[in-house]
Amino acid sequence: MNKKQNLEKVTANLVKSFIKVKPQYLNEMKYNIPVIINGVEVIALDANHCPGAAMFVFKLPNGENILHTGDFRATYLMEMLPILWNNYIDIIYLDTTYLSSQTILPSQDESIDMAIEETEKFLTKNIGQKCLIIVGTYIVGKERVWHTLATRFGFRVWLEGKRRQAVECMENPRLLEVLSADPCNAQIHVLPLGKLSYDYVVHYMSQFENEFTHVLAIRPSGWEVNSRPRHQGNISIVGVTYSEHSSYTELRRFVRFLRPRCVIPTVNAEGMREREKVPEKWLSKKIEPWREMRQSTITVFFPLKMQQRTPEEDKEAEVQNLTQFSLVVQCD
Repeated sequence: MNKKQNLEKVTANLVKSFIKVKPQYLNEMKYNIPVIINGVEVIALDANHCPGAAMFVFKLPNGENILHTGDFRATYLMEMLPILWNNYIDIIYLDTTYLSSQTILPSQDESIDMAIEETEKFLTKNIGQKCLIIVGTYIVGKERVWHTLATRFGFRVWLEGKRRQAVECMENPRLLEVLSADPCNAQIHVLPLGKLSYDYVVHYMSQFENEFTHVLAIRPSGWEVNSRPRHQGNISIVGVTYSEHSSYTELRRFVRFLRPRCVIPTVNAEGMREREKVPEKWLSKKIEPWREMRQSTITVFFPLKMQQRTPEEDKEAEVQNLTQFSLVVQCD
């Protein structure tokens, strides 16, 4: 590696810790702070994906601006970023993991509420029992799920070696303060998502026969949309639709907000069928006035006699009406 790699601080910590890259080969970037790399101004933005994930805006010397989202979960908060308000984005390299109108994903907050609801039902059903909650994750990602459950129910969290190592790289005191080094003293265990089958949970629980009697395993993933819970004996496994990638409607709103000249898909692009590509109308859709839902009034049922207005009065009324509209991206 002859050239420095430019990356956000948490990612730099992970690279140093897991693959032992020496610090002199890393250039740590901060969100929203421009840096010049080979004559190009580059700004890293929070991608709302896993910790350390970043989108990058490249401001080229010829005046063209390119946004590469990487893996990201679009949110309306991104529409408040000054860099996206003050610069026209010509080209977007877009994370198209869920570029299908058939894929409907809840927001992350809604997904976490589902996890809380499932946990509450499980604990209520098993009052007086020694209950364990297992949350499936990757080595990095989905920390919001187990952290929210820990703070909501006052539980401690145990992470196996690599996941603990990754969380320490995040340098987040809120995550670290709920951790326990002893799995027997933690009511939440964080384990590999891909292994959370019934047989795996049975085998895992055999190690804690004296500590826990009942277990709820939660599988938070965008691929759990149509999954069904499994309840067998003292073991329950439930899927929660939780994704760190953008849903179809979130992608649509994000692209319409930016209105770029071109969108280049970065996921499944080679095998993408025509109907799965980014619709052209997303690019040209203009910002339109937001219209309030019509509320029925008594005049709907008993119309009042309208008074005649002069052309000047009509024009004045139109101006007054327009001032009541807020400009947002129309997502219909």
